[in-house]
Amino acid sequence: MQRVSDATEDEILLPEPVVERVLERLAHKGVVTTEDGVATLTDFGRKVLAKRGITSQTAQALRAKVFPKLVNVLKLRSGLAEIAGLARVIAITGTDEQKEKLAEAGATLLATVNDVKRSLQSAVA
Repeated sequence: MQRVSDATEDEILLPEPVVERVLERLAHKGVVTTEDGVATLTDFGRKVLAKRGITSQTAQALRAKVFPKLVNVLKLRSGLAEIAGLARVIAITGTDEQKEKLAEAGATLLATVNDVKRSLQSAVA
């Protein structure tokens, strides 16, 4: 999580519970071990990746090639997740004034999302 945060200058903050669940699954399968919050590939994990042709060099090359292309997508996802979290808090515990602002912002955001979705769908069609 820290590497992603550092690489994006804190623009992308991965949700810790999600990362922990993924790492738990990988640890359960014997692919990684975790100690003091740091995940490390096991020999088995390296073999699994090697069977797929993935080495530390190919992973680094792929990360260098793909990550810059995805950084804006990841920022978008992170921003939308943050908005959803704020909306959830306001919907459950917010004041009437906050809920009114949420309704206005939600309507604006939904209209924008629908416009963007149509635009992107036509771009890939």
